[in-house]
Amino acid sequence: MDKAATPHLQQRAKSSRNVRPLEELLSVLLEEADPRLPPGFFSIDDSVVRRMARPPPRDALIAALREEGFAAARCHLEARAFRTNACMEDILRVAERRLGIPRRREPAPVKGPRGGRAL
Repeated sequence: MDKAATPHLQQRAKSSRNVRPLEELLSVLLEEADPRLPPGFFSIDDSVVRRMARPPPRDALIAALREEGFAAARCHLEARAFRTNACMEDILRVAERRLGIPRRREPAPVKGPRGGRAL
């Protein structure tokens, strides 16, 4: 997203009937425009929760990752997803150390098609 166009789009959003949803989307897209963020995203419900004792709050995890020096942003594709340049091991370490959420001893199994285990 072109950061120069964002203020104009935000101003138009304020005059729209769908103010809140459009402003929120533009805010998320602006966060995602960080050039340090690689393609792809992590889902709290899929990738992270299988490895943690309980799911971390997305916004708290993003804030903790930023405090550790990583780029992190909400993701416009899923409400409980985020983007970061941290690897999974770094995400787990930050969640454990900063948010006090312990890891599972073994990751929960991933369900494949028709309920089978994914490889």
